[in-house]
Amino acid sequence: MTRLTTFAIVSLVALRLLTGWHFYNEGVKKLEPGFSSAGFLRAARGPLAPLFHSMVQGPYGAYDIFSEPHELGVRPADDPKPTDAWFQNIQAGWTKGLERLRIGGEAGEQLAALRDSHLEQVKRYLKEEELTKSIDEIQHEAWRLEQMKDEAGASPAPFQRDLIAEKESEVWGLMQPWVKTFEGLEADYIEEASALANEAGLGATKAKAALAEPTTLGRVDKIVTWTVLICGVCLFLGFATRIAAVVAAGFLFSLVMMQPPWAGVEIKEFFFWAIEIAAFLVIAALGAGRWAGLDGLLFAGRNTGAGAASSAAAKPAA
Repeated sequence: MTRLTTFAIVSLVALRLLTGWHFYNEGVKKLEPGFSSAGFLRAARGPLAPLFHSMVQGPYGAYDIFSEPHELGVRPADDPKPTDAWFQNIQAGWTKGLERLRIGGEAGEQLAALRDSHLEQVKRYLKEEELTKSIDEIQHEAWRLEQMKDEAGASPAPFQRDLIAEKESEVWGLMQPWVKTFEGLEADYIEEASALANEAGLGATKAKAALAEPTTLGRVDKIVTWTVLICGVCLFLGFATRIAAVVAAGFLFSLVMMQPPWAGVEIKEFFFWAIEIAAFLVIAALGAGRWAGLDGLLFAGRNTGAGAASSAAAKPAA
């Protein structure tokens, strides 16, 4: 194996520490309440965009339901209201949440009554005239988006890609105010229900986890948070460095696939990701944890033993 100079080793250790500290800081930020990958996933472009978009369905399938294309004023008379379909999803989801709690008796009845009371609040909200107008506007803009995609064809020009991306962002943005309102209503319900469950002997934290809707986005957020955080810690400490560096490079490559430069994305972000990917590959290739890292301490005995065995084998017989 080629021996590295002292300057090369110091530079490599500095590279490992800096990239590890960067990933650690980003992971800590993602532990804060309110973190969500939704905006980034919805902004994905390129050939894999539909896959990333499908990970963000909104609470109880809201985005899929309300972004269904409909030209304004031409909805069939027998077409079911999107708010009715969404309410059915919410009702079924909250019922499953109570089933996951597995609390019976008087406490179970109280929880069911609380659920029904909050569902009535949601129903009243969904009947508001302003919300109906907002949904009609969203579905009309979704219809215009489909028209733009049909006109652009399979190989849209750069300006068409930009227009489609802007329209997708517009449709996404129109949904946010009323989704936030519903999320506030649901948060109140979960808070009260978890307090009742806590009185019944089930911990509040465990109750909140059971009542919350299990979503693909929630799983993605957890994977992203812990991948970034653990990779950062491992790189900074020089522990399992090769594995951590490869995983970190793979994570950044997934970001490139979400925002590929050939899909008209601002090139600056691509360069940041590409440079750090290259850094992680260098760290993995050279095993940078061997110097000023735990890998060097943990495997020092093994390496020394291997070196001694090699030297013994190389000695000529007396």
